[in-house]
Amino acid sequence: MNDAFTDDEEFIEEERLEVRSFVAGRIDEVWQHWVDPELLAEWWWPMFDDTRYEVDAQIGGIYRMHTVSGGMAVAGEFTEVIDGRRLEYSWHWSGESGESSVSVDFAEGDGGTVVTVAQTGIAFDDIDPLTEGWEDVMTRLEERFDDMADD
Repeated sequence: MNDAFTDDEEFIEEERLEVRSFVAGRIDEVWQHWVDPELLAEWWWPMFDDTRYEVDAQIGGIYRMHTVSGGMAVAGEFTEVIDGRRLEYSWHWSGESGESSVSVDFAEGDGGTVVTVAQTGIAFDDIDPLTEGWEDVMTRLEERFDDMADD
């Protein structure tokens, strides 16, 4: 056992995931792809053509993404919005109990934008599938900007 960690610190560490991506776009463009429902539809769950997106990116505003064919719906409320820099919101899967918190940070990178997504308040058993989900979503965002650069 590593004596540098107490049981409490290990528990906190187990409840958090983080995914970082580099997107080849200006920070204002990448930000818009998170807060504009029409742009969000181009990369979030494009494989489900019945997905509906609602986003009111202001403190107290809600977001909702719902697909019948994909059998998924997630919704929550924005708790922090710093234009072009940070989004923080609650995360609740429809049909499940409990709620977690997601933060999305945007930082200028060399020729693009570094996007860091962190999710907290999750069960240890959910870390791997949620990480995989965020990595899939972020890969689609990266590819979206790569495709735009090729046009």
